[in-house]
Amino acid sequence: MQARGIRRLVVVCAAIGVASATMALAPPAWSSDNVNLASVQPKVPFTVYEPTFTAGLPLLSVKVSKFDPQAVGGKPGQCTYYLKAQYGNWNPSLTLTESFPCTDEGFPMLKVASFHAKGSQVFINTNCPNTSAVGEADCATGSTATPAELLLNNGSTWIVLPARGGHQKTQAQLNTHRLNAKQIERIVRSLSVAN
Repeated sequence: MQARGIRRLVVVCAAIGVASATMALAPPAWSSDNVNLASVQPKVPFTVYEPTFTAGLPLLSVKVSKFDPQAVGGKPGQCTYYLKAQYGNWNPSLTLTESFPCTDEGFPMLKVASFHAKGSQVFINTNCPNTSAVGEADCATGSTATPAELLLNNGSTWIVLPARGGHQKTQAQLNTHRLNAKQIERIVRSLSVAN
């Protein structure tokens, strides 16, 4: 009886030791630039937005970067910086990229759904299943999956948001994995100025 109690104590102590080591190695849950979108606002000219609804996905990281000069030209002006916020790990996930409106979504994309939000017509898109497509008309050919099924693998949604607080307007791009059209629409509708 006493040996069984000692074994339990050893197992409990080992579990506490492993948990403590894991917590010591884990990144901090809060740091000013790592997981706080509002702290980025002084570093960029565009208005920083954040979703109030994230489909339960936690904000894991926020990073401010410079556009590649090949993407925006030698004199990018307002298109110098962008921010990228990562919500959730890969399955499911949301990557929110914000910048001054400088780039377009590229084509072709397969439109899955559309709605009106924040003064704009918004399209929820997914990758074109026909890799040789040259336009939207032939985009959907070559796949037996429905657009909604394709969206679960990769979604892309763009919206231009108004300038606020003395900052410039913002282009927000939402790249999603394993989120459906209703969840994406709700995320877009929840975008508000970060504070």
